[in-house]
Amino acid sequence: MEKVTSLVLNSLAIGDCVEFRTVHSQYRFWLEFPEQAVGVLFGGKLPGPTRVRLSAESTSATDAPLRPIHPGEHARIVLLSPDGMAVRCFVTSKIAEIRIVRNGRAAA
Repeated sequence: MEKVTSLVLNSLAIGDCVEFRTVHSQYRFWLEFPEQAVGVLFGGKLPGPTRVRLSAESTSATDAPLRPIHPGEHARIVLLSPDGMAVRCFVTSKIAEIRIVRNGRAAA
């Protein structure tokens, strides 16, 4: 497990796991499509594993894989339907810590 101060999702590989802790919650995100910043998220108030697009708070969907996410800022989580369309979006509390587990196992 590697603690990082900057996270760029398209620099990771399929199956890598990002663990991040916010002021109020803890999340695990398994990357499925690094070039789209899409994967499966566990944690927070989600009832179970959910396919999402993860990005920094003020980032567009096209910039999500490239724009770094840093501790001290908020993450934007877009819940996706089975066909990949955005269903709902929420913003986390401030990120306190980000860790990467490389070559993790895919969640779904």
